Amino acid sequence: ITREAERAGLAFDLPSLERTPGDLGASVRRLIAKGNSSLDRIGRQDHAKANFHSTLGALDQLGYEIALVANRLQLIKETSLDPKLR
Repeated sequence: ITREAERAGLAFDLPSLERTPGDLGASVRRLIAKGNSSLDRIGRQDHAKANFHSTLGALDQLGYEIALVANRLQLIKETSLDPKLR
């Protein structure tokens, strides 16, 4: 599938899943830090220069990144054989 995607000019990557409780915690901490940074950046911008992309677009991107982590964590919770990851 990867070769076919490359020939078609498409990107095809499998997600890297967290494997330990420490990995899970690190992903959540990174996401929280990124979220705080994004919200700070939105709040600090010059209100006269704020636009759709710099406000709602930034929030939409942050929501996407939150969903990626949440989806991975849900998948791990539902499929892991390790009780520490569930």
